[in-house]
Amino acid sequence: MPSETIEITIPDEALTTLLTLAQDSETLALDELVEIAYTNRPDYQQAQLAIAIAELNGVVAADNRRWNLDLRANASTQDFSETSTELVLTRLLEDESTETAFRRNQVTQQQLRNDLDSLSSDIQLDVADQLRDVTSARNRIESSRLARELAEQRLENARARERRGRTRDIFEVLELQNDLVEAQNSEVNAAIDLADAIASLNQSLGTTLDIWEEQVEASQLLVLPSL
Repeated sequence: MPSETIEITIPDEALTTLLTLAQDSETLALDELVEIAYTNRPDYQQAQLAIAIAELNGVVAADNRRWNLDLRANASTQDFSETSTELVLTRLLEDESTETAFRRNQVTQQQLRNDLDSLSSDIQLDVADQLRDVTSARNRIESSRLARELAEQRLENARARERRGRTRDIFEVLELQNDLVEAQNSEVNAAIDLADAIASLNQSLGTTLDIWEEQVEASQLLVLPSL
């Protein structure tokens, strides 16, 4: 008579829900993700805006250093009316403030550009790290899925031998059941790690709020109107 065993497994529905995440979370190439980060990250946008403002200030500072060219006209209403015009070119030679402001602006622009280049490099490295974590987590899901399927097959084979009365020890089936549970737990943990890695990637891309908004809109569609 077959030995009675205890079923201790994670429901298939839970596994299916978690594994769907792995199937529906394909990521773009690194260069595409970096461009998304440049478009969405507030720190990068602020750095670009600071440069744009500095460039505008630089135009004003450069204009203040130029010579002023004025057109002057004179007219006389006496017996012999006459008119004259002249071009007057002037510049405040001793006004050091205009030259200082111009030089200071040039330095500021260069510093801001250096800061933007540094930030760009940091973003590229950050996105690359997060993408590597996502890829690694997805690979762990695949390997854990294969391990779980193997554990299921071993347990099924043991149960088949048990039904034919060929099982040498009831503890063999119990041990294989425990192996299956451990394999399922590993698969679930891999799916959770993938969700965490994707969340971190979205944070690096500056798209977390967009993802939340999509999820909120999707959840609202599932709410039935009250009768």
